[in-house]
Amino acid sequence: MLGFLSEEKREDELKPEEKAEFMSEKEISDFLRDFRDSVPSFVLSDVQKALSGRQVTREQLLAVMERIVSGALDSDSELRNRVDEISVSVSELRDEVSELKNCSEELAGFADELERLRGEMIELRETLNTLMRDIRLLHGRRFNVSAIVDEVLKGA
Repeated sequence: MLGFLSEEKREDELKPEEKAEFMSEKEISDFLRDFRDSVPSFVLSDVQKALSGRQVTREQLLAVMERIVSGALDSDSELRNRVDEISVSVSELRDEVSELKNCSEELAGFADELERLRGEMIELRETLNTLMRDIRLLHGRRFNVSAIVDEVLKGA
């Protein structure tokens, strides 16, 4: 299971007469040093502390490390899956931000257009007010003209 220890090497290291022998603190330390590239140093330190003062055979220590390395690989796989999920989420967010930016630019364009239309409406309202005033004046003059004619014809 351990990549750096082939089955042949493990068999060579675990000779039958050595299987029952307990390892010294130095042997444990030397053994754990071989895992520096595949296991974080704090985990190796934790293993060494957990084994401190305990009797352990090379076979038992190898089984412990196989489980730790296996767990680390599972964690790496879970971590990669999580990173992939986050990457997809970031990509989706980037697309949404891009859409929002486009919407924002469109809204800015609409705001400019609304301002232009507002100006035109003000001009149209002023024109309409002028026309209404002119109509009232014309309508009022007509009454005045009629009134004047009536007054003149009645001899007033």
